Amino acid sequence: MLDSEGTLTISGEGEMCDFYYYTDRPWINYCDDIVKSIICDGVTNIGNDAFLECSSLTSVVIPDSVIYIGAAAFFECGSLTSIVIPSHVTSISDFVFHGCSSLASVVIPNNVTNIGFGAFSRCNNLKTIYYQGSEYQWNNIEIGENNEDLLIVDIIFSFNSGIHTHTYTDSWTCDRDSYPTRDADGMRYRICKTCGEREEAILPKLQNRSLKFGDLTADWYKQSVDYVLTKGLMDGKGGGNFAPGENMTRAQFATVLWRIAGSPDSSAAVPFTDLDRNADWYLTAVAWAFENGIIKGTSPTTFNPNGNIKRQNMATILYRYAVEYKHYDVSAKADLSSFPDVDGVDSYAADPVSWTNAVGIIMGKDGLIAPQAFATRAEVATILMRFDLMH
Repeated sequence: MLDSEGTLTISGEGEMCDFYYYTDRPWINYCDDIVKSIICDGVTNIGNDAFLECSSLTSVVIPDSVIYIGAAAFFECGSLTSIVIPSHVTSISDFVFHGCSSLASVVIPNNVTNIGFGAFSRCNNLKTIYYQGSEYQWNNIEIGENNEDLLIVDIIFSFNSGIHTHTYTDSWTCDRDSYPTRDADGMRYRICKTCGEREEAILPKLQNRSLKFGDLTADWYKQSVDYVLTKGLMDGKGGGNFAPGENMTRAQFATVLWRIAGSPDSSAAVPFTDLDRNADWYLTAVAWAFENGIIKGTSPTTFNPNGNIKRQNMATILYRYAVEYKHYDVSAKADLSSFPDVDGVDSYAADPVSWTNAVGIIMGKDGLIAPQAFATRAEVATILMRFDLMH
């Protein structure tokens, strides 16, 4: 039922049963792995609690044959970004989208006459309702209590879902089995926030550049090293070595992130007195990162360019790049309580570590989140590949 890319396809004719106990759902054992669901034409309703707490679900394709969506059907689907409610639906049930904290847009047909209690409660990110009827029709819809988020959004009236300019999510999704390799192209995609349309982009296969380094022996990082070498984000350390186990310094990390950004010019003044003014390879990168609020010093006057970078610092810098430089949505948050060393995450890094884990950029290390551990060059290559493919 669930394919390798996390797509759950539901087929058949007639009504989907209601799931009064969420454990009754056939997909209960892999709820957290469902990224997309395709409900095939012929299904006439979506049962109560059908996708309750499917935390990784980002998009759902609902056919026009569906005339009813049950209560709490998408309750706490925190990664769901948009939904198109089919044209024959007349009532939006209680709590159906409660807690969908990433939900930014909803298309509502003009046949809807009732929106139930808490249907859109705790939808803190909801920005736009695309309503297919007139303002007069909208004002006559009976809207239940506890729908405050619904009442403060922009409403586009007389919307035709088949005629609009696609507005895609800021970031791309690239499933692990769709990464480019030495032998095959890869693929990534992003979703229109209005209609759920999927835009795909081909990622050219990688050049086999890691072969020139004699110290690359572990399979887990060879693809990542090929990627950063092909993209020109990292290079070797001399002597025919890549030094995968060597720790990454702060100056080195500033430089590779600057390269991801396209190596922009910067002549910004920096207050750091410990930079080597002859080190042309990192001075512009540090100035650019400081100018854009991406990397701060270790004190008001020191940068510590040769200091090793910790995993939580790396998460924080990537988070700032996403927020300050690219203005991406960083609302995704992971529950890190399963990591026994989570208390080691400093307060300033809590949101960055949670976000990078939620979107699959920085994962665990030997069962730990390892916030205070130094990042090796092999780890950085892997993290940079994931980050660059998404952004």
